[in-house]
Amino acid sequence: ARYAYRTMPLKGRLYLETLGRDPAIGRKVLSGIGDILKEQRCGLLSLGIAPHSPYSASGEYLEEIYDLARRRKVPTTLHLGESRDEVDFLMDSTGPVADQLFPFVGWHNMVPPPARRSPVAYARDRKALVPSSLFAHGVQVDQRDVEMLKQSGAAVALCPRSNARLGVGKAPVALYREAGVPLALGTDSLASNDSLSVWDEIAFARQWFEGELSPAELLAMATVNGARALGLEAEMGTLAEGMGCNFQLLRPPTLPPLGELEEFLCSPGRTAEVEGLFLDAWDVLQKA
Repeated sequence: ARYAYRTMPLKGRLYLETLGRDPAIGRKVLSGIGDILKEQRCGLLSLGIAPHSPYSASGEYLEEIYDLARRRKVPTTLHLGESRDEVDFLMDSTGPVADQLFPFVGWHNMVPPPARRSPVAYARDRKALVPSSLFAHGVQVDQRDVEMLKQSGAAVALCPRSNARLGVGKAPVALYREAGVPLALGTDSLASNDSLSVWDEIAFARQWFEGELSPAELLAMATVNGARALGLEAEMGTLAEGMGCNFQLLRPPTLPPLGELEEFLCSPGRTAEVEGLFLDAWDVLQKA
């Protein structure tokens, strides 16, 4: 599937996703990922590795993935602490993950012994808590988990629309902000979302978190914080001297007073107003 990106004008990060609980198959897949990483880029996209989640990859496989990432010096992303089902599985090897998901995908005999760990502690034990890690969701966490994330230097991408649709809960933004954990904003995927528009995500997050995040914070999460979380802050995320000329152009029918601009940008309707996408100063958006 990565070949589709080779001729695209998109810039950013492409993570190579992998999962599995059979060690032999995992090593074969990881060898293939290692070969792909030698390419360094796919089109204009830098490469990384995406182990899917703590329950869909065995502990042994996760350790091998993060070892490869360290040796190749590439970043990673992992779905972490998304649902209560994930917590139950890692704590007790019980719940829908063990009783429904594993049999459905043919992993009947691969339910591991209880790890007796929270998702974050489990990731720590697999050596996943490093600054180059980006964790998606981060809903099912407590004070101790948040402190571990803070100490690691890793970032968390909140995905509020996906979390709302799947009914997995709401990320504890107050805990993250108090601890100083870097926060970005993501959409997860179309499997659990209506669109991949970050504008739509911003507007929903403004309402979902009920004033816990200011418009300025949300806009930073969608731009500079996202670039930092992807390890791309040297080339995108801000408009400043020495940075790449990468930005979107919006053409709303009317504009608010300057003092209300941030609130306006976090309101619904911005997606339809995107008129241009400039990457390296060229408008690459082909809008019908």
